[in-house]
Amino acid sequence: MSWLGLKHHCKDITRLVSQSQDAPLPWLQRLRVRVHLSMCAACARFEAQMRFLREAARRYSHGAGCAVFASCLVPPRDGVPGRG
Repeated sequence: MSWLGLKHHCKDITRLVSQSQDAPLPWLQRLRVRVHLSMCAACARFEAQMRFLREAARRYSHGAGCAVFASCLVPPRDGVPGRG
């Protein structure tokens, strides 16, 4: 899919997903990421794992300690963190 420059390689998308954890992406980059994630299971899994790790780190850093962190590790029904 090359309209609007939407053709991206997985390496580019994973970089953008990582950047989006720290700051909002411009709308065109968000669109590119969303389109790619809708077609690429590997990148969608990477994005879900990044969300999972960020949430686990956030909970742990807020003094929740190991008990809450361990509850994050319970596998979801479909096996993909963040989509249970």
